[in-house]
Amino acid sequence: MSVVSALGDNMMWVALMGSLVCWIFGNHFGRRVTLMAGALIILIGAALQAAAVNLAMLIVFRIFAGFGIGVLTSIAPPFVAECFPTRLRGFLVSCELLIGSSGLCTSFWVAYGSSFVTGQFAWRFPVALQCIFPIISISLLCFLPDSPRWYVEQGRIEEAREILVRLNGEKEGERVLQDIQDALVLEGGAQDGKSWLTCFKNNDQCFRYRTFLSIGSLFMQQFTGVNMISYYSAVLFQNSIGLSANLSLLLSGANGLNSLFWVAVSTLFLIDRVGRVRLMMFTAAIQAVEMAVLAAVLHYVDQSRTYGIVGASMLFLFFCTFSVGWLAPSWIYPSEITPLAIRASATALGSASNWIFNFVVVEITPAGIANIGPNYYIIYAITNALCVPMLYFLYPETANISLEEVDSLFADRKIFDAVNQAIPRLVHWLRDVFDEEMKPISDPWKTPMRGVGLVIAYTIACGVAFLLFGYDQGVMGGLVNSPYFLEVFPSLASNPSLLGTTVAIYEVGALIGSLVCSVVGDLYGRRLTLVVGAAIVFVGAALQAGSVHLAMFIVFRIVTGMGIGVLTSITPAFHAECVPTKLRGSIVSCQLVLCAVGLTSSFWVGYGSSYVPTQFAWRFPVALQCVFPIVTIVLLCFLPDSPRWYVEQGRIDDARDLLVRLNGPIEGENVLQDIQDALALEAQTTVKSWFDCFKDNEQCFRYRTLLSMGSLLMQQMTGVNMISYYSAVLFQNSVGLSANLSLLLSGFNGLNSLFWVSFSTLFLIDRVGRVRLMMWTAATQAAQMAVLAAVLHYVEESRNYGIVGASMLFFFYATFSAGWLAPSWLYPSEITPLAIRASAAALGSASNWVFNFVVVEITPSGITNIGPNYYIIYAITNAICVPMLYFLFPETANLSLEEVDSLFVGGKVHVRRSPWEKVAHAGPLTKRPVEGDLRIDNAEKQFAA
Repeated sequence: MSVVSALGDNMMWVALMGSLVCWIFGNHFGRRVTLMAGALIILIGAALQAAAVNLAMLIVFRIFAGFGIGVLTSIAPPFVAECFPTRLRGFLVSCELLIGSSGLCTSFWVAYGSSFVTGQFAWRFPVALQCIFPIISISLLCFLPDSPRWYVEQGRIEEAREILVRLNGEKEGERVLQDIQDALVLEGGAQDGKSWLTCFKNNDQCFRYRTFLSIGSLFMQQFTGVNMISYYSAVLFQNSIGLSANLSLLLSGANGLNSLFWVAVSTLFLIDRVGRVRLMMFTAAIQAVEMAVLAAVLHYVDQSRTYGIVGASMLFLFFCTFSVGWLAPSWIYPSEITPLAIRASATALGSASNWIFNFVVVEITPAGIANIGPNYYIIYAITNALCVPMLYFLYPETANISLEEVDSLFADRKIFDAVNQAIPRLVHWLRDVFDEEMKPISDPWKTPMRGVGLVIAYTIACGVAFLLFGYDQGVMGGLVNSPYFLEVFPSLASNPSLLGTTVAIYEVGALIGSLVCSVVGDLYGRRLTLVVGAAIVFVGAALQAGSVHLAMFIVFRIVTGMGIGVLTSITPAFHAECVPTKLRGSIVSCQLVLCAVGLTSSFWVGYGSSYVPTQFAWRFPVALQCVFPIVTIVLLCFLPDSPRWYVEQGRIDDARDLLVRLNGPIEGENVLQDIQDALALEAQTTVKSWFDCFKDNEQCFRYRTLLSMGSLLMQQMTGVNMISYYSAVLFQNSVGLSANLSLLLSGFNGLNSLFWVSFSTLFLIDRVGRVRLMMWTAATQAAQMAVLAAVLHYVEESRNYGIVGASMLFFFYATFSAGWLAPSWLYPSEITPLAIRASAAALGSASNWVFNFVVVEITPSGITNIGPNYYIIYAITNAICVPMLYFLFPETANLSLEEVDSLFVGGKVHVRRSPWEKVAHAGPLTKRPVEGDLRIDNAEKQFAA
C-alpha cells in the first residue's frame, strides 16, 4: 500500500510545483501560452509513463505529468472565467468541471475494461490514453486569442476590444472593456501583480483576504474527503465494505457515472440559481451526515450484508452530493473572487493548496483505514461539518455578478459588506454592540419569493419541523417490542416502569426545551431559535442511534426531546405570524398534516425494519430522525424572520418588505399598521420576563396564557399519546392480536390519522372553527373510550370483542386527527398577544410535554395493573374538556392576530362562539378605516356572505 501511496503522492507534490511555477509565469506569458505549455508537459509525461520499463521511470514521468496538471488546474479556471459573459459564466465554467467529471468516469471504465485484458496492455493503454487530451487542447488553443482581461493588463487595448465585442456585442463589449480598465485602476495597475507577495497585501482591494478565500475553497474541497473515494474507491468497496475485487471495480465505474450525472444537474440547474457558496455549504452539511452514517454502519459490516449495502450506498450518495455541490463551485470560486491584478497568482495559490491537501488525504488514507478502521470516516464527518460555518460566516456569493462587480464588494476594504449576505444575525448583533455608528444590517439572504410561493416556502420549512415532531412521537412505538432493541437494553423487557420512564424521559427534555424557548424565543428571533432547535435534535438523534447502553440512550433521548421542545414551542407562532389571515388556519394546519406524515412514516419504517434480523432493526429508524432537522435548517437559511418580530425589534423596513411580499402593497401596509398599533397597546404593560405572561392587565395576559396552556394540556388528556407511543402494545396486550399484526395495524392507524388531519385542514379548520372542532370531537372521543373499556372486559370470550376494540382505537385516532391534532397546536399561536407570544406559546408547549410525560409514564403500569378500566380515565377527561371549551375558549378562526387582541380589550373577555361572528369589542385596533379602505370592503363582503 505504501508504493500505491507513493505513486499518488509524487504526482501531487509536483502538481504543487506546477501550480507555484504558474503562479510566477501565468501573468507574464498570458493564460493561453501557459495552458499550452502545461498541456505539452502532460503529453510528454503521459507518453513516457506508458513506455516505462521500471518503477523509477514510471515515478519520474508521473512526476513530469503531475507538473503539467498543476499548471492546467491553476490557469484554466481564471482563463475560462475571464472569457465568458457574466450571465453565462457559472454555467459555462461548470461545463469545464463537467468534462473533468467525464474524464474521471472514463478513467474508471477504461481501467475496468482493461482489467479483462491479459498482459501489460491492461495498464499501458489507460496511461497512454492520456496523450489524446493535451493534443486536443493544444490544437484548439492555437486558434483562440488570450483572455481580454490579460490583454488590457498588458496595455493591448485594441485586441481586448476586438475579443470583447466578438463575445458580447459592440455595446456590451465596450461597457465591459471600460469596467476592466476601471478595475485595474482601482487595483493599482498591473504592476502590483509582479510579485507573489502582492497577493498578501492588505490593501484597499483586500488582496490578502481574497487570496485566502481562493486558497480556502480548494483547501476545504480536499477536506471533504472526496479524493479518499476518487483514488481508493475500489479499495474502499473491497476492504471496508467486503465486496469482491471485480464488483468493487465495477462499482467504482458506476460511481463515476453517478458523479457525471450529478455534476451535469448542478451545472444546468443549480450553479447560478442557488449560488456557489450556498451549494458548497448545504452539501457540506449533508456530506457530514453521510460520513457519520458510513462510519456507524461499517462497525457492523461483519454482522450482516445489509450494513455493507448501506455503506456502499453512503459512498455513492457522498460522491453524488460532492458532485452537485463542490466539484464545480470550489474551482469556479477562486477565479471569480480574486482581482485581475493577482488573479493568476491567487488562483495558482488556491490550486497549490488543493494539491498539498490532496497529498495529505491520499497519503494518510491507506494507513488510516488500516489502523483505525471505520472511525477514519469520522474525521471527514467533522471536517465537512466545520466547512459549514466557515462558508456561512466568511464567503461572499459571486453568482450572477460580473468579475468587476465582485471587485466592488471589496472596494475600500468593505470586507463585512462583501460578507453580509452570509453573516447570521448574531454577527450583526455583535457589530452593533462594538460599533455604534454602524446601522443594523438587513436580514441576510433575502429570498426573491413573494405571495403564494413565499407562503409555501414558510409552510414547508415549518411543516418539516413538525414532520420531525410526528416521527419522534411514533418511532418508539415500533421499537419497544423489538427483540434486537431489548437485546441491547435487556432491563426494559422485565420492567414496565423503566420502559415507561425510558419512553417518557423524552418529554422531560421537551419540557426543558419549551421553557428555555420561552426565555430566548423573543430575544433571538423565531428563525434562529428554530435553527438551534433543529441542530439539537440532529445531535441527539445521531447519538441515540449509536447508543451502546441504556444510560447513553436515555441521556440523548433527553437531548432530542429538548430540541423537539424548542421546535414545537416556536414553530406554530412563527408560521402563524408569516401567513395572511385568510389562509392562516389551513396553511398553519398543514404543518400538522406533515406531523401526521411523520407519525405514519415512523410506524411503517418500524414495521419494515422489524424484518431485518440485526440491530439495524432499531438503529435505522432512530437514525432516520437526522434527515429532517437538516432539511429544516437548509430551508430556513432562505427565509426571513417573522414580520411581527421585526416590528418588535424596531426593524420596520424589513417588516414592511416582507409584509408587502406576503400580502401585496396595500394590504401589507395595513397589516404593518395593525402590528404597530397592537405593540403600542401592549407596550403599556412592560414585558420583562415570562412571569409577565401571568399579569392580569388590560390585555388579559394571564387569561390568554392559561388558554394557550389549556388547549395543549387538554390535548394530552384526551389520551392520544397512549396510542401514538404504545399502539403496537395496545393491539397486542389489550386487544389480543399477534405481534406482527399489531405492528401492521399501527402503520395503518398512522395512515388513518394522515387522512383525517388532511380532511380537517382542507374542509373544517376554518369553516367549523378551532374551538367547535375540539369540543365536538372531545365528546365523541369520550364515548369511544367508554366503549373501548367496556368491550375489552370481554375480549377473551370472543374474537368479535377484540375487533370492536381495535375499531375503537382506529375511530379514536381518526376523531382526534380531525378535531385536535391541528386546532390544539394552532390555537395558542393565535390567542396570545404579540408581546408575550413566544413565551406564552412556549408555556403552552411545556404544559403539553408535562402531561405527555405523565400519560406515557403511567400507561404501561396502568394497562398492567387495572386493565380495561384504564381507558375509563380518558373517557372522563375527554368529557370534561367539552364544557371547558364551550365556556372559556373564544373562537379565533377568520380573525387577524390583531383582531384577536380586540376580544380582550379593557381587561374583559369576549367569548366568541362562531368563526363568522363579528368582533363585538371594537377597541383601538378595530376602529373603522377611512372610506374605501380595502380591509373594510373585503370584511363587509365576507360577513355579508
